[in-house]
Amino acid sequence: MSGTLEMVFLSPFRPSLLIISMSLWTLIFTLITTLIYFLFGFLFFGVNLSGANFLGAMIPFVLTIISFTSIGIISASFIMIFKKGDPIAWVISLFSDHSFTQ
Repeated sequence: MSGTLEMVFLSPFRPSLLIISMSLWTLIFTLITTLIYFLFGFLFFGVNLSGANFLGAMIPFVLTIISFTSIGIISASFIMIFKKGDPIAWVISLFSDHSFTQ
């Protein structure tokens, strides 16, 4: 919405590589942040994950990534087509507001 997408697509990279790289950067940054949180938990709070079911945790994790990526693509398509704010993000923020449930 800020008008920088046109400038990004004018770069010498293929659009598919550019879009995949931008998406992967967010996933990699989140993974690194999560690993830092776990490291702090191990070092400073004595977190013990010896009985954790990592496979059972990965299934909802992968399904969450797929569903939120789909919502993000739909949301971005509204901005690309209509050049205005998207109603998908508005509806999600409306229903995820914490004061709504209190």
